[in-house]
Amino acid sequence: MTKRASAALAIALAIFCSRTPLHAEEEILGLWKTIDDRSGKPISLIFFYRYGESLYGRILAVYDEATGRVVDTTESRLRRADKLPGSPPLCGLDFVYGLRPAGKEWRGSLVDPATGVEYDCRLWREGDRLILRGQVKGIGFLGKNQPLLPGDPSDLPSGYAAPPSASLVPRPPLGD
Repeated sequence: MTKRASAALAIALAIFCSRTPLHAEEEILGLWKTIDDRSGKPISLIFFYRYGESLYGRILAVYDEATGRVVDTTESRLRRADKLPGSPPLCGLDFVYGLRPAGKEWRGSLVDPATGVEYDCRLWREGDRLILRGQVKGIGFLGKNQPLLPGDPSDLPSGYAAPPSASLVPRPPLGD
């Protein structure tokens, strides 16, 4: 291989490697649906967005278990995360926060709104799914994976839309 070809290959490889995290981020940003492990029914719609150098996951809507219909959104804010300081509305809560790139995944924190317990968080793509893993702080093998399915704007109630990413400012419930 000539010096010129080697230099061109090195430049192309550098450009590809520098673009990989951005591409991986683009595959995560947007609307995702959480699914109940036992029933297979939707639980909520989560919106992943970037703010500064980090990714955040905000609850936009919550489904009713019995009917499978959206019963709460960031507009109505009916349900509350009672175990968190100040009992914030569940919809609008950045329950995943401070995620930063770590190889092929993102790492940060998440809080379980039902218990108020904070966990280490890992997030990665697996085929068409997004895998959200909450694990006991400092003990990586104790945790649970929550697969997320791609969401669609049609999953949201009529007349309600996901907010523009640029308008969102993180509000982590336990800090960042």
